[in-house]
Amino acid sequence: AFSAGLQIYLLGSNNKISDSLMATPQTIQPGILNVLNQVISSTPSVIKIPLSEAQTKTLLNTKNIIIMARFNMGMLPATYVKIYNYNTLSIKLVGNFDYLFNG
Repeated sequence: AFSAGLQIYLLGSNNKISDSLMATPQTIQPGILNVLNQVISSTPSVIKIPLSEAQTKTLLNTKNIIIMARFNMGMLPATYVKIYNYNTLSIKLVGNFDYLFNG
């Protein structure tokens, strides 16, 4: 099985990357495999992303983001892994904010 590294980029008004929500890619755990090395069940992963005040302001003003997942094969010797058309990567973004307004 292989994991994936997740990165979230914020896009500016010109649709170019203006910031990243994480300093380094965060790991999404691999799914459960059968004896044929086919994924038979997903493994939930929770990634917490603490944001600075500046990142929070940038995020609130961002209209578009890029979510990038890079597979970490990490197998030696090199082994080819087939990705089937029914394999999916589902991502659910949830925001829990404590935000202080001065008024």
